[in-house]
Amino acid sequence: NKVEIQSIKTILRDFTNEIIKKTLHIIPEVEDSIKKLNDERENMKFENNYTSNFKAAELLLYNCKKYGAVQFSTVARLAFISTILLKGLYEIYGIKKEKIDRFMNSIVSPVTEFQNDLYNLKNKKITKKDFLEQYGHLRPGTYDITATRYDQIPEFIEDLLLMEIKKPMFDLLNSPDIDKIIKKHELHFKEIEFFEFARNTISLREKMKFEFTKNLSDAIELISNGGKDLGFTRDELSYLELSDIKKFKKMNRKHLIEFWKKKIQKNKIIYEITNYVQLPPIIFSKDDFQLINHHIERPNYITTKKITSSTLLLDKKNVSDIKSKIIIIENADPGFDWIFSKKPSGLITKYGGVASHMSIRCAELGLPAAIGCGEILFNK
Repeated sequence: NKVEIQSIKTILRDFTNEIIKKTLHIIPEVEDSIKKLNDERENMKFENNYTSNFKAAELLLYNCKKYGAVQFSTVARLAFISTILLKGLYEIYGIKKEKIDRFMNSIVSPVTEFQNDLYNLKNKKITKKDFLEQYGHLRPGTYDITATRYDQIPEFIEDLLLMEIKKPMFDLLNSPDIDKIIKKHELHFKEIEFFEFARNTISLREKMKFEFTKNLSDAIELISNGGKDLGFTRDELSYLELSDIKKFKKMNRKHLIEFWKKKIQKNKIIYEITNYVQLPPIIFSKDDFQLINHHIERPNYITTKKITSSTLLLDKKNVSDIKSKIIIIENADPGFDWIFSKKPSGLITKYGGVASHMSIRCAELGLPAAIGCGEILFNK
């Protein structure tokens, strides 16, 4: 009833105002965590044998958890709130979406820096070594030990195209219409202004993700190197869990190899079986496991542009001829940011929300996209 609805509204508004107030303290805390994460990683020393590699990987992952996971989830939540509030401005209050697109386009994140550094590299203002030190950790599939890092593909940089990024000036900062909307809903954007809140949280979310994947990527490489020392390929290692890797502390070399071989064989069979199992995309009740329903989802459209072009379904074998095409991909993480350096005309993904990595990237670059189309539309 109306009383209950008003009660929920009040609680939600008060909760949101508490978050806005805390943001001023959260931002410097997250930036401090990024510095600690980087300092500890750069000061690490280890020998080139499997035990030393695994110990170093374990420390990197521990620091990932200590300085990265909670901090990222916090700032990601703030960025989600920013994105939803921005969406409300044009969906509910009729502020022109082009203006919101212009604001999103003005945000600077690692993808902007990537393009600028690529420009500097091509113009010999920085070296290839400098470029790869900053971006070499990225891989298409952040958690995938079988995916190749940027710094392991010699021809990678040569194939990238320069894309000049001109950040537009943003002219909505003192809009009386938006001030009225904020006042009407009693949101306390005083100590931090609304667009400053949105810009800082969205930008910091991307920066935190970029930095915390450096630890993760290095840990994966150390596990791969340690596994190689024991005679295992990356593909074989992909069937092990982290708890299996940690058994190196209790087992000698011979027992660890035997244990891993049995575990890999067992997990390969489990993997093949689960590949035949289909699960419901959304679970409402236990009945959804008896009869699987696929819902037609509404994609998140990025920018108001309309384009017509040929499409390209992107996989590991099909990565070269991207220019001017609409790229179709299930989902994408920071390791797929190289896509933007090959000048596609648009992007379609199966998974992803309005505040997902690719939504923010496409909004920042002004690239038309349909993010999170769902199973039916994507397959069609």
